[in-house]
Amino acid sequence: YTGFLSALKGAEDGSDTQVALIMGYVPHIVGFMEQLLLDPLCIDDEDKSPLGTIIGLIGDMVTVFQGQMKDVLKPDFCAMLLQKGAAKHKTSKLARWCQKQLKLLGM
Repeated sequence: YTGFLSALKGAEDGSDTQVALIMGYVPHIVGFMEQLLLDPLCIDDEDKSPLGTIIGLIGDMVTVFQGQMKDVLKPDFCAMLLQKGAAKHKTSKLARWCQKQLKLLGM
């Protein structure tokens, strides 16, 4: 998932960016992730859970889209995501990183 965001972002100085192409889809992607997070059958199986992917993608989207994500992310979704991520050994480090990204955004 980070590969496509990095590819769309282009050059580090922002001179070659196509990242805006995906912004219209971000609310739908986040909505899908919210539904996954609410499904205990999907999240509770630590071996098959997409929790780490969801946390990583939210953190990456905040990094790439920055302030635009404030309109997309709901505080209760972020709190639940970070809480569930921190509770699992496999995702606790990733949850801390995502929390830092959200704090930089002011969330």
